[in-house]
Amino acid sequence: MVVELDQFDRVLASGSDEEKIAALKSMQGQIADGEPVDFFDLARRQVADKNTDVRWQALIVIGSYIPFGRRNEEIWNLIVEFCGIDDDMQDALATVLLEHLLEHDFDRTVERIKTAIPVRSVPLLGLLERCWQFGQPEAKWRQLRQIIEGCTETESR
Repeated sequence: MVVELDQFDRVLASGSDEEKIAALKSMQGQIADGEPVDFFDLARRQVADKNTDVRWQALIVIGSYIPFGRRNEEIWNLIVEFCGIDDDMQDALATVLLEHLLEHDFDRTVERIKTAIPVRSVPLLGLLERCWQFGQPEAKWRQLRQIIEGCTETESR
């Protein structure tokens, strides 16, 4: 069943947590059939929701855009904005977004990490330590581990 954007917008703005989760799951199903650009912005507004289930479902919708590659800069900015808020958010950002950015756009994501680390080192290192290797050869992950180790050594001095 295809739901119109204005219906999603109404539910996400004022629905119950259960209605929000159902709407976000419906978006995920529709994204699997294509790339409805407007879902990204609707889901983005739910990332700060106090309900962790709503938050995770919103991040899953956003993460669905990673393979398309057209919103990765926005996704990276979202990671930087929300990293360090709490452990649940760290887990969600690492496993739903950052792992998959590294999987699909490794080199560009590593460059973003190198640029952001001096400003947000502690929360970003926490995210990186939660990530698993997906879709990249060991040599690339060794490069990422060297970045983590270099920053960890610098932090401990």
